[in-house]
Amino acid sequence: VTCPWVLCGVLGLNFAEASAFIVSATVLHGLIWNALHPAMHGLPNVPIAEGLPSSWLKGLRGSAYFNWLYANHQGHHVLSGRCNYNVCAPLVDH
Repeated sequence: VTCPWVLCGVLGLNFAEASAFIVSATVLHGLIWNALHPAMHGLPNVPIAEGLPSSWLKGLRGSAYFNWLYANHQGHHVLSGRCNYNVCAPLVDH
């Protein structure tokens, strides 16, 4: 199932609940991505003028969570970008 609304429907959520869940999950993913991914590549923080700001979750950097994600993401580059696409939730990679 690739459509998030279908998945949420299977889970018993109505359209409003599914939409709130999907928007919340998307914002959380964006915040984690912007806090971690630029730092993984030595890039500057993302300012709020350009997107969800890196500063909101920068405390994750250096944590065991960040180190685990970083190690997983290194495999993405070592294997020429053929795997480990999901920086924030590697267990859902395909």
